[in-house]
Amino acid sequence: MTMPSNLVELNAAIKEQEDALAALRHKAQEIKTAEKSGVIDAMRSKIAEYGITAADLKLSTRANGAAPRVSRQSSEKASPKYRGPEGQLWSGGRGRKPHWVTSLLAAGQSIEQYAIKD
Repeated sequence: MTMPSNLVELNAAIKEQEDALAALRHKAQEIKTAEKSGVIDAMRSKIAEYGITAADLKLSTRANGAAPRVSRQSSEKASPKYRGPEGQLWSGGRGRKPHWVTSLLAAGQSIEQYAIKD
């Protein structure tokens, strides 16, 4: 292939290469689809041979195949540490402060005066 000498030739060469790449990607997808059933059969055979379970593979046992959700947060709610002037509760944890807290702080008040005493 000779190097294009102007922009029109270069753009045509780029288009030709993009078309060839798209055709290769399409062919790769066809091959993958054709080979998929053989791969699945081989996997099923090995699973049966070794008695592998979905739990061993850390796969979902849900009907829709979705992986179980793992919560990053604790399942327990934090107990409130502060009570606002209108009875609002806040645990004082990470994240955004409630509006009532930011308003009090902006007004120069201390959040500690709203601390819930044991």
